[in-house]
Amino acid sequence: MNILTFEKHVLLIYSHRPEIFLCCNLMAEKIFKEKDLWKVFDQLNSEIEISNKPHLWTLVYGKIGKIYNEWFEFRFPSINLLFVPCFKFYMTKEQQNLLAEECKNGISLANGYYFDDNISEKDMEIMVETWKFCDNSESEIMKSIFKHMPISLIRDSLTNEPVSFEHSDTRGCLNHLLTFPLHRNKGLGTSVEKNLCLKMIQKGMNPYKFVEISNFAVAESNIRSKYWTCWKDMNGPVIQYWMQPK
Repeated sequence: MNILTFEKHVLLIYSHRPEIFLCCNLMAEKIFKEKDLWKVFDQLNSEIEISNKPHLWTLVYGKIGKIYNEWFEFRFPSINLLFVPCFKFYMTKEQQNLLAEECKNGISLANGYYFDDNISEKDMEIMVETWKFCDNSESEIMKSIFKHMPISLIRDSLTNEPVSFEHSDTRGCLNHLLTFPLHRNKGLGTSVEKNLCLKMIQKGMNPYKFVEISNFAVAESNIRSKYWTCWKDMNGPVIQYWMQPK
């Protein structure tokens, strides 16, 4: 973990998968000027050479995200930057307790499906190959996460093939909820996510997740959900920007 400070305000750089998070307190966000932030980004680049890491994800909150995007496009005009704005949803303790209480007798699945905690090498390969924010270059990193962090998977009783799954990472963030098309509209996605959250809660983790702003139906569903809370400030939902050089 690296920490860069600027004018007594902190931007935290946290390496993971590989990823970096640029954070600051609310007061710092108000007083930072664009030229000052560019100095911070330049300092960061001098330490980790952002342009030479094609698989590096950067997460930036609020208006700083837009300034980072402008800085990147100016400094590296020949590199395209994938820019993904998201909402962040998390479970409060009350919501965690509600989920645990409502699922104390287990989670019922539609006929012909079952949960399986035995995750095979083939299952891991399917999860890597089907995630749009991952590729084979990160296969070993992801497989290590699958082996050591909570994961939930549902199989088809006839074929024993995985049909719905979701995993968590080392931050406690839910990732890659997927139900294959032939098995949708049966509540499997909702069930697999509940199962994953319960596993995380039992380990003392606080479940949270990111939902792309462009995914309107899923975002609205989570806003209405009794299990999830959208992170907001005085101006409404806080937007998080995920960015990756392409």
